[in-house]
Amino acid sequence: MRFLLCLIFISFFAIKANAQNSRWMYLNESKGSGIFLVDTLSDDIKQLSQFDSHENVVIFWINIYKKVKTKNGSYIKKTLQKIAVDTTNKQYEIKASIEYKGDKMVNSNQTDYESWIDIIPDTIGESLIEFAKSLNNNYLSLTLYFDSNRHFNPYSTKKQH
Repeated sequence: MRFLLCLIFISFFAIKANAQNSRWMYLNESKGSGIFLVDTLSDDIKQLSQFDSHENVVIFWINIYKKVKTKNGSYIKKTLQKIAVDTTNKQYEIKASIEYKGDKMVNSNQTDYESWIDIIPDTIGESLIEFAKSLNNNYLSLTLYFDSNRHFNPYSTKKQH
C-alpha cells in the first residue's frame, strides 16, 4: 500500500513538472472560435483576492488559433489575449489582445476600463473558469492536464510523437 501511495505521489509531481515543460496547454476548442491554449508559466499567472472591484480573480494569457478561409486560400489567425477571470461571479474581461495573420501582427489593443462579460454555460468560458479554479485544486489540475494531452494542436511548431 505504501508503495502504491509513493508511486502516485511521484507520478503527480512528474506530471506537474512535465506540464511546465510546455508553456501552452490545450484548454478547449470550438468550430467557430478555434483552438484555445492557456499559458501555464506560473510567473504569468496572477491570483488576486480583489481586482477591478471583483473578488477571486485570476489573470492569465490564452492563445487562440483559428483557420480562416478566404477566396484566395486560407491562413492561420492567432490571437493572444490577457484575460481576467472572476471565479466567484463567473465573468471575464479581456485586458489586452494581439492578433496575428501568419507571423505579422495586424491588431493590438489594451483595455484600461472595466468590461466584465458573463460566462455562458457550456461554452469555452466555462473552460477558463475550470483552469482558474484548477490552480488551487490538484484533482482538477490533473484532470485538465490529462485531457489536454489527448489533443493535438495542428498549428503547433513542435513535432508530435
